[in-house]
Amino acid sequence: MDFLNSGTHKSITHKVDKQFRMILMQFELVISQLIETSQPINSLQLNSSSLNNSSVSVNSIASDLIKDKTDANIYADDRNYDFDKNKFTIGLIAALPKEYAAIKSLLQNPKLYREPGVGAGHNYLLADLPAVDGGKHYLVLAFMADTGNNMASMRATLLCEHFPKIRSIIMVGIAGGVPNHVKPEDHVRLGDVVISNKVGIIQYDLVKEELKEIINRNPPRPPSSELLEAVGLLEAEEILCNRQWTEYIEIALEKMNILRPSDETDILNDSLDPSKVIPHPKDPNRTKNTPRIFFGPIATSNTLLKNPIKRDDLRNKFGVKAIEMEGSGIADAAWYHGIGYLVVRGICDYCDERINDIWQKYAAAVASAVTKSLIESIPTRCNT
Repeated sequence: MDFLNSGTHKSITHKVDKQFRMILMQFELVISQLIETSQPINSLQLNSSSLNNSSVSVNSIASDLIKDKTDANIYADDRNYDFDKNKFTIGLIAALPKEYAAIKSLLQNPKLYREPGVGAGHNYLLADLPAVDGGKHYLVLAFMADTGNNMASMRATLLCEHFPKIRSIIMVGIAGGVPNHVKPEDHVRLGDVVISNKVGIIQYDLVKEELKEIINRNPPRPPSSELLEAVGLLEAEEILCNRQWTEYIEIALEKMNILRPSDETDILNDSLDPSKVIPHPKDPNRTKNTPRIFFGPIATSNTLLKNPIKRDDLRNKFGVKAIEMEGSGIADAAWYHGIGYLVVRGICDYCDERINDIWQKYAAAVASAVTKSLIESIPTRCNT
């Protein structure tokens, strides 16, 4: 890196006298290493006595160099943060601001981080959560510039490239629910949570279309065994009514300054006759004002589905319990990089014409609370 001939050097020449130019040349390599290794500015130690009379401090020059470089690591809130990329093993991705806010509200020791590079996809929130074995999980939260499976795949790919020790990616956010009022045990309602099971994600718009038939070509992308084990243990605790995540819901709701919407707004209409309201069935497994957690396939496409007939068809054909727009992008990127993935969705609508924002923030909060509880149940050794 030739600083003397670069535009960066020229921009600060007015700050540097002739004597200091020679010193700057001698430490060009040190500054380059500083930028490339993301070390704090204070770690740059220069011992030359000739610096004593200089009107410009070494740290000031280094700061300007780093600030002006487009490929510089920048901590927005703490340049002295002890940063080691190799310790971050779990990635979280959110597609909407309300999803990002809900996740952030439950993380510990959050730090903003800017990865070198231009364009979108370089901003992260670094954090940690306790693990069941007494250790810590170090997490990276990423935000998508836009929604959809294509964008999700690109964002997950960048996350894996920027943090090469990531072993699992969890997509956390909201989705449309797939109700089944004739089977109370499978009846998904607003405010519930759906976690992808061993079937994983069903990309229902990946098809082969023939003259007389449309054949789904969704590739098998099951989540990793470690994450599925954690999901199974969470399901066991749910059966025993051990719901640590309910406490996390309250924390998220308080920080987001929201309340659970009234059950009066949880209206299910008939798929063929939208003017007809379908009463929710009695469910012995449901506790009032508490989400149920479902485990099953999740359908995905680049379509915002507002068609209950199509919703019911996907339920009958694939057994899906939620429908969203990012899951297959996450699954494909994880598969390509040889790591695990999971999708956790809070239910905010029924994929019909009544789609609105009433349940969205609450759904984001419950998905984040369940995700936190899930991560904390995983031993740290699963991510080494």
